[in-house]
Amino acid sequence: MKVTTQLEYGLCCIVALARLQVGDPASASDIAQSEKLPRQYVEKLLCRLKRSGIVRSVRGAKGGYLLARHPSELTVRDICDALDGGAYKLICEEESMRTKRCIPVSADGRCSLRFVWTELGSVINSYLGTVTVDALLSDGSCHTGKETPYQRPCTAGV
Repeated sequence: MKVTTQLEYGLCCIVALARLQVGDPASASDIAQSEKLPRQYVEKLLCRLKRSGIVRSVRGAKGGYLLARHPSELTVRDICDALDGGAYKLICEEESMRTKRCIPVSADGRCSLRFVWTELGSVINSYLGTVTVDALLSDGSCHTGKETPYQRPCTAGV
């Protein structure tokens, strides 16, 4: 799995929006400034997230962007799918099986390791589908049910 800059920055934008009061939109400039990200890049990400139904925009002088769903209903996988077309991609799906990168294939012509990478992809995608934006707001303690010394107490849903 490769975490792209697009995904990392996109998750930062989503977390910034999730911190807002309900119904309080933030401009792309506000998000870029608070997260120390390039404004034009944030605008591009927010447009992609809007097209995917992850965020919505509000017009007007006090307009900006809001999450389209509650943070407890949005997962990291949703954001991965919206920005990168999925969290885990097999190289052999993106490149020909005949490249020098591939290991010798089995007697039936398939990659000998493909099943391992396919299973790993399923585990990663499944896990990311359980991590909500709410959990990111609480440093993960809501997701894992455990609190570590560096995490603040989980108050979501209280």
